[in-house]
Amino acid sequence: MTVVLAIDAGGSHTRAACVDAKGTVLGWGRASGGNATSLGEGGVRAIETAARAAITEAAADASTLTAVLCAAGEAPVGRLGELAERLGMHDSSSWHPVGDALGAYFSGSSAPDGIVLIAGTGAIAARVQNAQVVSVVDGLGWLLGDAGSGFWIGREVVSAVAAAADGRGSPTALTEQVFSRIGGATACWSGVRTPDVAAILRAVYDRPPTALAEFAPLAFDAAAEDDAVAASIVSAAASHLATTIETARRGHENLPVVVSGSVLTEGMLRAGVCAGALLEVLQDADLRPATDGVVGAAILALRRRGVEVSEQLRVTIAEQVELRRA
Repeated sequence: MTVVLAIDAGGSHTRAACVDAKGTVLGWGRASGGNATSLGEGGVRAIETAARAAITEAAADASTLTAVLCAAGEAPVGRLGELAERLGMHDSSSWHPVGDALGAYFSGSSAPDGIVLIAGTGAIAARVQNAQVVSVVDGLGWLLGDAGSGFWIGREVVSAVAAAADGRGSPTALTEQVFSRIGGATACWSGVRTPDVAAILRAVYDRPPTALAEFAPLAFDAAAEDDAVAASIVSAAASHLATTIETARRGHENLPVVVSGSVLTEGMLRAGVCAGALLEVLQDADLRPATDGVVGAAILALRRRGVEVSEQLRVTIAEQVELRRA
């Protein structure tokens, strides 16, 4: 019986599944974040923990497994030999690390060619050809890119509140929403800033830059209530994402487009949101929502074992994974 090991190692959670050629999830495992780039040894341990649980529940012969690891950040390529040995797998050749963009794409489409647009904390678009990523647009990180992402929107939200607080910007409903998240300040910043501005500065500079993404949902909520400042932020973000996906699709407009990430699925593509530029670019697209990245990893692993993956098989795997996630 053909059984593969599929792992999705994200920044917050790691999920692993042993899946057979019929799409049945025979074993399931989960652990904390498995991003080896940002979490180091802790990320590697999370991958091992989730994989071991899935293999054990499935009672699988680890030495026969083909594993696909969809990883946020850089996969721990140099550690795969150690992982294989500890899990009882053949050797490092059993592992096939791929980027999370490829996993997201195949979680939403079984077609070997297509486009994926991801907008969560970061933002990236990629074109997939013959089940491989052949070109990427943006995904350059918070300092150089990720335009229109959760980080980008969150930064604009806090910047708008700071501007309103020191008199440069227009009043906005975002102010009350932001302060409900960060609380107030008990002392001024260097004895000069007002307590409100001091609270904003501490909330931003005491944490990693990408933590600003947590403020992104506030923009969508305030825009839905007709706040002009929030609507402007959402509209600008939509324009950035429109440019990203339009660039990725250029010359390949007939390909399916898988959309992934909370900024898209819970924000931009939600009714009533000021995302005209993005919606206009995608109006003729064959849009397909992504599911769980472990679904994409399973499809890629099955393909490596010579299994022909139909759309129905992808749907079956997605349904099985959703039951395990519940």
